[in-house]
Amino acid sequence: MFGTEAPETHLARLHLANFYLDNTNKISDASKIYENSYTKVVSKEIGAWHKDHLDILNHMAVLYELTDKYAEASSTLDKAGYVAASKYSKTDYQYAAELTNISRLEIKLGLYEKAEEHLNEALKILDGFRKEDDKKVYLVRAIEAQATLYGIKGMFDEAEDALDKSAKIISRSRTALVGLDDLATARELSSLFIQLGRYSITEDILTKLIAESEKLYGTNSLRLIDPLVDQGRLYLAKGDYTEADKIAERVNKIATDVYGETSTKTAPTQKLLADIDYTIGDYDNAEKMILKALASQEKQFGRNHIEVAKSLSELALIKFHKGDKPADVEKILVEAREIMGTKLGKDNPQYAEILKNVATVSISQKKYPEAFSVLTQAEAIWRAKTGTKTNINAAAIFTLTGDVYYQIKNYKQAEEFYTSARDIYEKYFSRTHPEYVKILSKQAKVYYQQKDFKRAKRNIEEALNNYEIFIKEYFPALSEREKAKYWNTIKGDFEFYNTLAFSNLDDFKDLSGKVYDYQLLTKALLLSSSIKIRERILNSTDESLKTSYSLWVEKKEFLTNALSMSTQQLADNGIDLNALNGEVEKLEKDSSQKSELFGQSFDDKKIKYTDVQKAIAKNDVAIEMVRYRHFDHTFTDSIVYVALYVKNDNARPKVVLLPEGHRMETRFFHYYRNSIISKMPDQYSYKVFWEPIQKELAPQQLFICLPMAFII
Repeated sequence: MFGTEAPETHLARLHLANFYLDNTNKISDASKIYENSYTKVVSKEIGAWHKDHLDILNHMAVLYELTDKYAEASSTLDKAGYVAASKYSKTDYQYAAELTNISRLEIKLGLYEKAEEHLNEALKILDGFRKEDDKKVYLVRAIEAQATLYGIKGMFDEAEDALDKSAKIISRSRTALVGLDDLATARELSSLFIQLGRYSITEDILTKLIAESEKLYGTNSLRLIDPLVDQGRLYLAKGDYTEADKIAERVNKIATDVYGETSTKTAPTQKLLADIDYTIGDYDNAEKMILKALASQEKQFGRNHIEVAKSLSELALIKFHKGDKPADVEKILVEAREIMGTKLGKDNPQYAEILKNVATVSISQKKYPEAFSVLTQAEAIWRAKTGTKTNINAAAIFTLTGDVYYQIKNYKQAEEFYTSARDIYEKYFSRTHPEYVKILSKQAKVYYQQKDFKRAKRNIEEALNNYEIFIKEYFPALSEREKAKYWNTIKGDFEFYNTLAFSNLDDFKDLSGKVYDYQLLTKALLLSSSIKIRERILNSTDESLKTSYSLWVEKKEFLTNALSMSTQQLADNGIDLNALNGEVEKLEKDSSQKSELFGQSFDDKKIKYTDVQKAIAKNDVAIEMVRYRHFDHTFTDSIVYVALYVKNDNARPKVVLLPEGHRMETRFFHYYRNSIISKMPDQYSYKVFWEPIQKELAPQQLFICLPMAFII
């Protein structure tokens, strides 16, 4: 009717672009329409009075924000504010609604003072319309935006009051509030609820939100990114690393497919992956991911932004655990601390989170007064913001405070702070939560130093039993490399138990059987499970699993070949080693997890030393090599090996001590290796490694031994 280039036709195309933004992932298509139809045609034909103008500008601002064009988004909303003021006047509810839109973007940009000004103005205008049901939706939006801002500023009581106020307006409305986007509201509030420690209500909100969003927009919609990130954070906080990892992988793929790797919209998914890697001790991968997130955040927001400060603080902690230079770590932390303090003030909970990281580094450097100072400050911030209520965030502060007291050998105070932290974790989660379990281990060492050996034994055994359950649930989702990384974070507790067992104290004389059982457990977990995976997959009827496994083998062989190529050869063949390695590891994790599910029906039985006794012949001896160090406040430099052996005689495992562990691992091991390489007669190895065992046992017996201690 109007022709393909008529303004009316271009206006219709803009309605299609609006639909793309509201309901699909077609960001690129929408962008082209806005450029061709609005910028080149419609903007020159319509004025502030046009009924669609404001809606188009708001959608364009969303587009610019989605594509990391924050300057354009800001200028577009400024224009929308001008249009609203011109069309309605500065006392009209629609002008107030535009101020709310502007404030939401300002919150994302870190312009909190401007956002607060605009929200206060909007709320003042909308208060005059609070009795009109058809206008209440705009008041609710403004109040919820204000709650988000309060949450960022750490004003939790005010945030909760705002949420309660919003809920009352909705419930008391005589009619349904037309235009209220329940999904958008849930997306924004879930992050706030997590910060407030309201995990149960957050889980309910996110479960419904994700299901409804998938139903409306599909399983790969960009609208799932924020709620999935929050769901991943929630599962991580709860200690369910398996689910957190699945969600993180899924949401990172959605974000990368829609936005690419260098977008600020992808950054939260990268930070979630970094948090999970950090938790399991995979600091190399954690650093890679946090650096990706930091690069996009800094590029778009500048260096002095709170999201940049949070990423810098996380990067510093990762580098600390990697063993980077303390001076480099401190420099990053100082910068993060200054940015956060400048942007939000030194009484903000997000500033307190950085102080916790500062304390961690200070404790390692024996700067105990500084650690006490920042932890006291952090605890005071949370106490001021949450009043008399116990907040989950205080638990980590109490744990670190206990660490300081432990280091200065004030065991009574250490135990009190550990108990306070433990009680909070139990209240918010359970006695099986990973952080609760870590505190059990810390308390066991406190009790040991206080010579309360029964409590030390009880605590460390409860910790190890929880590790056993946790490992069984989580390990199937890990690659072999990740399993080794996680083991490094907990193996000290198993070593402490070994130390108790062989300390010659009356309270621990019955532990040899349990040590043997733990050796069997950890050996099964830590030795390569490739053969077991292969057998399970080949015996299954799942053809897709077999195909996935074959692809993994093929990719792994290709990776092995690629590792031997020069930089030029890699470039010539278009091979990205990092991407290829990531692909191989993901295929490995998928195959491992699926094969574990298939194998659960026959692998649930836990092998114990009594099973070993029944499986060996009368003249056989099954030996487990156990490594430990003496413990006095911390592990000493001493290294002791124990040959823990069983016979087919229903007796407990017996012990052969090999006390020169350090020389066995260094001088004698090097001598043994050089003798093999040089094909020279070995004069010492038998005497050092086997003669003490041979003397203990009958010469005619068959030894069955796998020296796991040397492997780990």
